[in-house]
Amino acid sequence: MNRTLKRKSRAWFAMASCIVAFALQSCSSVDPERVKQEDGYLYGYGKGGSPEEAELEAKRDLIANGLEASMRKRSGESRRVAVTLETARGIPLETKRVAELKGADSSSVTLRVREEDWEKFEAGREASLRKELAPALARVSDSRPYADRVAAAAAALSRLEIAGVDAVLTVEDGKTEILSDAIVESLAEQTAALSLALSPSNGILSADSTVTATLTDASGAVLAGVPLAALWSRDGTDVGAKTAVARTDARGTVLFRVPAVEGAESPSVTLRVTAAFADGASADARRTATRLSTVDERLSAEATFVIGDSLSDRFGPFVRVESGSFTMGAVPGDKRAPKREAARAAETGAYEIAAGPVTNAQYRMFLDATGYAVAPDFFDNPEYTLADQPVVGITRADAEAFASWLSGVVGSAVRLPSEAEWEKAAKAGRNVAFPWGDESASDGSRANCRGNGKFKRPSPVGSFPDGANPWGMQDMAGNVWELVASPAGEPQMAKGGSWMEGPNDVRISNRRETDPAKTYADVGFRVVMEVK
Repeated sequence: MNRTLKRKSRAWFAMASCIVAFALQSCSSVDPERVKQEDGYLYGYGKGGSPEEAELEAKRDLIANGLEASMRKRSGESRRVAVTLETARGIPLETKRVAELKGADSSSVTLRVREEDWEKFEAGREASLRKELAPALARVSDSRPYADRVAAAAAALSRLEIAGVDAVLTVEDGKTEILSDAIVESLAEQTAALSLALSPSNGILSADSTVTATLTDASGAVLAGVPLAALWSRDGTDVGAKTAVARTDARGTVLFRVPAVEGAESPSVTLRVTAAFADGASADARRTATRLSTVDERLSAEATFVIGDSLSDRFGPFVRVESGSFTMGAVPGDKRAPKREAARAAETGAYEIAAGPVTNAQYRMFLDATGYAVAPDFFDNPEYTLADQPVVGITRADAEAFASWLSGVVGSAVRLPSEAEWEKAAKAGRNVAFPWGDESASDGSRANCRGNGKFKRPSPVGSFPDGANPWGMQDMAGNVWELVASPAGEPQMAKGGSWMEGPNDVRISNRRETDPAKTYADVGFRVVMEVK
């Protein structure tokens, strides 16, 4: 009998030992990071300052893994689903703790759930979410004010993302159309029918003035309460405060104040206004914000303005030339000059002429201020678009449009010089072959012409100071040919030679016939201002 009791005691002890060993293996004695995962289960791992924190983090990880598995199974999409701790806390999923490790300062936990249990649970949760959120699709396109529809869309999309089902929850059970996609598409279609206009759409503004953005629908009705974002920039760099967001008022408008740009190399600033639907996304719904930002871009407007404070100072200096006669054409004994350059007496009235040709920076101000439809050829070629290079790739009509605009800026009539005015200014009261005198340009120090050793393209204005004439006129020999105002019925002429010509071809008397409707990589212009 005693032997029987001893055998039973040993059996019970062995059984108890097994139970304890199993408990230790499946719970507190097992490092969660070493748990061998079995097929048919979903796992979640968490670490925290307490067992409760670790378990909540493990639950969050398990739910994220489950949502990712559901996504791959249904749509083939594979991406990490962001599940917040608050979301995990609110999902009543029953899990099993399979490992736990307690330390002095932290705890680690591993949870798991059967895949079939997860799918059953998630089906019920999705059914509840569909019942709650499917009506949002109708609210996005109903008769309520547009701003309210946008807010409803942002709220629904945020809710779907935070719940982790934005990529899997369908509009109807058993169908394939994803609810979040349908909401975004509906909002995008409506937004594409809207119109955002800026007033003025271009022009000269003073610092601290305002630009008005107006939002209307396809019928022309204004839309109130819609968030708009504005960003000011100059040459691709943000200026002023960070992006400003405001809602349209009862007239469908928002006023955006022009930032100050004192001391800026360029007085031009660009305003870009877009919808700001992305701001309506919940803080934890980053994917929703990204998706709404693509809708924002569908509703946008952009305009560039020139800040007019001291604008006229950016087009000088001008050199005054008094009225009177002078000898036009080739100097005596110049065997390089053909008969058409023969010396002859000419007379001009008084005028002021720009000391240098019109630069890219100056021409861009004209484009920005007027919205002129045609940009110069080569404006997309970095070899021709430095701010202080002469503008090229323009027609005579382009040059005259610039001069007409500049007339309003400086308050005096601005135009192209006549050929006589151009030569008189280049000779600076002397009868010489080149602006600096009669020495050849072959030494490479006086003009940007072929073989100068420095440039194989238009050079920044004033790069050859030794080539200036006594009146301070720059680049009247070489760099770019300059259009002059040819009389009606006569060919269009250009003066001065260019970077493509040889040293002997940059003579003051030389002239080149051009097509006024064509553009050239070596033809620009300078302007004169009539004396009041």
